[in-house]
Amino acid sequence: MEEIVKINTKNTTLLLKINDKVDLIYYGEKIYDEKDYSFLGQDIALRKCSSADDIDATPSIISFVGDGNNRETSVHIVDGFGNASLGFKVNRYYFTNEHLKMNGLPTAYGNEKFFVIEYKSSISKITLKKYFGFFDDCDVLTTGIIVENEGDANIFVRRLMSMQLDLIQGEYEIISLSGSWCNETNINRTELSKGVYSFGSYLGLSSNVHNPFFMIKNKSDNSCIASNLIYSGNHKEIFEKTELSGIRAMSGINDYLLNYEVLPNCSFASPESVFVCGNSEEETSEKMRDFVLKHIINPNFTNKERPIIFNSWEGLGFDINNKSIPNLATVAKEIGIEVFVIDDGWFGGRNDDTSSLGDWYENEEKFNGKFCETAKLIKENGLKFGLWFEPEMVSKNSEFYQNHSDYAMTIDGLTPIEIRNQIVLDITKEEVQNHLIESLSKNIEKYGIDYIKWDCNRGLTEIRKSGSYFYDYTVSLYKILDTITKKYPNIIMEGCASGGNRFDLGMLCYFSQIWASDNTDPLVRVDTQRGLFLGYPQVSATSHVAVSPNPHTMRKYKISDRFAISAVTNLGYELNLNNLSKSELEEIKIYNEFYKRYRKVLQFGNITTSYENHNDKRIIFTSVSKEKDLAVSVAVDLRCVFAGIYDRVYINGLQDNYVYKVNSVFSDKVNNLEVTGKSIRKCGIYVGNFFTVDSATEYNDFLATEIFVFTKIGEV
Repeated sequence: MEEIVKINTKNTTLLLKINDKVDLIYYGEKIYDEKDYSFLGQDIALRKCSSADDIDATPSIISFVGDGNNRETSVHIVDGFGNASLGFKVNRYYFTNEHLKMNGLPTAYGNEKFFVIEYKSSISKITLKKYFGFFDDCDVLTTGIIVENEGDANIFVRRLMSMQLDLIQGEYEIISLSGSWCNETNINRTELSKGVYSFGSYLGLSSNVHNPFFMIKNKSDNSCIASNLIYSGNHKEIFEKTELSGIRAMSGINDYLLNYEVLPNCSFASPESVFVCGNSEEETSEKMRDFVLKHIINPNFTNKERPIIFNSWEGLGFDINNKSIPNLATVAKEIGIEVFVIDDGWFGGRNDDTSSLGDWYENEEKFNGKFCETAKLIKENGLKFGLWFEPEMVSKNSEFYQNHSDYAMTIDGLTPIEIRNQIVLDITKEEVQNHLIESLSKNIEKYGIDYIKWDCNRGLTEIRKSGSYFYDYTVSLYKILDTITKKYPNIIMEGCASGGNRFDLGMLCYFSQIWASDNTDPLVRVDTQRGLFLGYPQVSATSHVAVSPNPHTMRKYKISDRFAISAVTNLGYELNLNNLSKSELEEIKIYNEFYKRYRKVLQFGNITTSYENHNDKRIIFTSVSKEKDLAVSVAVDLRCVFAGIYDRVYINGLQDNYVYKVNSVFSDKVNNLEVTGKSIRKCGIYVGNFFTVDSATEYNDFLATEIFVFTKIGEV
């Protein structure tokens, strides 16, 4: 007996037909209830096909090894007898308000509705639960799979993809975020042709090479489906297009080396996947960002404005001590900074990157036993106090390693690979977890820490118990983070992994923000940030005003340009304030006052990215308040071009019938202009070229910025 099950969100519908299997009939814009869905066509399963074709080409939400697919499948489980064809059939399905057991994996919060489809193997005592979570305030669905071993023999999970969506034939484009260190989250567009297109990560981190976020764009109508994974370890995304069966899209834990042994009466859970559809890239991105803000980011910080941070790293490096830091803190307070962070070098015997990771106690040589006093002075200056840690790593040249070499991730007889002169701690061991929690807690309480920068500068290379290690490591990391964030709920936790090497939804469940890239060059950050904003809200990312010339690219930039690009996200500074002139410090103070005045809309407004028509040479980031009564735009000219072809800015996201007062921040290009939102969107505002002869000569012709503020003053 088959039944149609309809799962509605505010504006979308997922339509399933269920008998002993599940067909995906429809996913897209919300539709009305129908008395009869036979108009969508009959089941085409078991049709006459060539022996090489799929036995069942009906779109679905799950597929199994041995079910007749001649395509990539989402589930590969081997039972205790070595069988991979397990004959999974639907046993029952139901709606529930109860959350499923996820075995230590983080999930989206705030939903109380689930639809569960329970499958049973016909030859083994294995239950598989495919679930969907849905939320009343948005259009996102979450999904995943839980495998329960109810038999007497061990079973092995070799693939368990969290999400599968089979789409009809058409022309599709995959929009993904790829990159490298110092060049993260570049937008990559790939037209899907027949065959398999796949990307993922393989070193235990979600990776700066391929972020787990992606979009599928239907080129016929520009509608999009966006997806992301609540997971910080190895992930894999697979897209397959075939002649008969259309498009299959899957996302989940990477099956590279996966052979997870599930003991009797135990279970295994896939990471939770989130997906959403919309009528355009912009609409789909807005829905995903809104969901991340409301249901992913550590709820203690969902609506909490993030402070302006000073970080010691790029300005001072390892050259920190109890004389230089207090003076810097005084200057930082005077110019409006709110959190003072001492980065790498404060601990053990750390003077460079060859030693001391794991020795999380005061560097006596630099602070002479007065680190507590240094922290106290910073807080007495009215600043919050932050410290850098890299808890998951250890240096061989450290006191900790000499006493606890057994805590490191090593294999007897194999010389471990050292990256940045460090190896990884085996946090899958409970004693290592307890040590890290105890060590961090001791420092938090001793120094009154308000902020932690949690770094991770390498991946996993020495792999013991290869079938389970990557997964177990990630779950163990979540256990540590969950303990720390619950124990100290008000501490700002900022993630970092050689920049954006672990920028994902899993980390955002614990961290309030993530350092998006080690590259602080504004020109590079423009690309990093426009990629991030496809799937992540701006408040989830941090960007700093750094030194000039930039240490990564040697390019010179005005303070105003460095500020403008950083102000699009959570603002920080990473330069030696003592090297700045009085006029430069005063300029920064003015900018910080501006940022605080408009911080709420900059951090929490709906962010849009728009372009001029001149080969994307003008990019405009606009953050609009929920009520659309206030907006701030950061407009960026890329390369100075002869004849001043840049003339207008066109701003999306404003309310058409509102009248706005418009002002520019860095110049008098626009002064108290009164104009409607529709005219701004359709006609644009004349602003000329942001470059000047002086700025292009003294600095460079790569980038120039202007900030515009739009304030509602009436309606038409």
